[in-house]
Amino acid sequence: MARMSYNDIDKLDAAITIRIPQVLKDAFDKELSPVARKDLSKDIMTLIAKAVHESRFNPLDYLRSD
Repeated sequence: MARMSYNDIDKLDAAITIRIPQVLKDAFDKELSPVARKDLSKDIMTLIAKAVHESRFNPLDYLRSD
């Protein structure tokens, strides 16, 4: 199975809000290039997808045959 790239994902039309300290927001605004911001966005989407995936994990699916 071919690996999906970030170019293959659905349209990004939903937004979420996170709360961070002002010092971090200031550093984000001042120091991150547009490329770094895009990479961060991909990392955040991946982390959210992983959290959703892991929340569905049921070890019994792999530990019993019924």
